[in-house]
Amino acid sequence: MKKRYIATLILLVAVIAAAVWFALQGPLPLTNLVRTTAPPTQATTTEPQIHTVKLMAVGDNLIHTPLFRQANTRAGGDDYDFAPLYDGVRDLIRQADLAAINQESPLASKVAAPSSYPMFCTPTQCGDAIYDLGFRAVNLSNNHTLDKGTKGVVASLDYWASKPGVVTSGAYRNQADFEAPHTTEVNGIRFAFVGATYSFNGL
Repeated sequence: MKKRYIATLILLVAVIAAAVWFALQGPLPLTNLVRTTAPPTQATTTEPQIHTVKLMAVGDNLIHTPLFRQANTRAGGDDYDFAPLYDGVRDLIRQADLAAINQESPLASKVAAPSSYPMFCTPTQCGDAIYDLGFRAVNLSNNHTLDKGTKGVVASLDYWASKPGVVTSGAYRNQADFEAPHTTEVNGIRFAFVGATYSFNGL
């Protein structure tokens, strides 16, 4: 009986001591009593951006004597109208997001008279016509590039530089221009152009 009494007394003291200890600690935070688990984060997948461009490239735009004489006659003899030359392909070219052309003959009528084979020179109004078609990338490197010498090259470069949005390749003003990338961006895609030729018509 005495042992049972002592055991009961010890248990009672332990319970009272525990109660006093918890009272002194204050209320327990809920996070200590309830285990919380954050919901798993769902992996987010970023859809890739898809950019598309319809590119058309044509050549050679080489203007012989009958063509620039027709253009002169259509304009009444004082100017040139090359637009009808391209009526058959106008709608097709305008479908392109980016249209590139090899301008085979120099557009150098500011420094030389119009001429044909074997040394070409084309009125700049021909450039106006193909620009109106939508061509914005123009290659100038071919076997007729130097037909009117370096003055013809500079005249062609000056002409195309006056047309907004046009990028040229294959002919350059100096070494720095040659080494600089010639690029244009269409629909989020950047294009770079290089022009090359196998000869300069014996020049």
